[in-house]
Amino acid sequence: MADQIINHNKTFVGQRGSERNITDKHPDKKLAVLSMEHTRMNLWMAAAILALCAQAALLSACKNKSSELPSTLKAPLRIADDGSVSIDDVEQVLLPFEGTYLDEDNHEPNLHISYRRSDGLYDVQIGIFRLTDLDDGLGRMGDDGLQFTATDAAGNPIGGIITLNGDTATVTFTDSTWPLLENGSQFVYTRELR
Repeated sequence: MADQIINHNKTFVGQRGSERNITDKHPDKKLAVLSMEHTRMNLWMAAAILALCAQAALLSACKNKSSELPSTLKAPLRIADDGSVSIDDVEQVLLPFEGTYLDEDNHEPNLHISYRRSDGLYDVQIGIFRLTDLDDGLGRMGDDGLQFTATDAAGNPIGGIITLNGDTATVTFTDSTWPLLENGSQFVYTRELR
């Protein structure tokens, strides 16, 4: 590989390929990129710009006032050798909670989270094995995770937070008046493989 790069550079210099890029001290481009390893820049540039745009869009969509992304959203992009990034990886960075999760007890799909592009909220459906189904939940991203509200089996509001650690989602109820689902109750789900 190194021999190919050296041969290419020799050919490029021999054909005076750099002369078309001669400039003065006033560049005519609006973007400057400094890099120590410029030979790989073409592989990483598209993915880096995509990641920056994704983070900017996410911050804008979440109306996050801080300049720091919530810790739950700092998922890395996997970049292929050719510099490409799969759309699944981009969606995982932008929408890390979205998906179907299997419950810990019987490995059935009992947590469904989907992003509503129309208003920036999440639809949240939580099934708790042999206890209840909360199928009208709405979620909003917060610094600590996905905060949700729904209606419990008695018809009262119920709320909590969903945190994500890799492919494991933990649902913690923090605002419950239902005696069968006390504040602090936690349920663990694992992301269903696609």
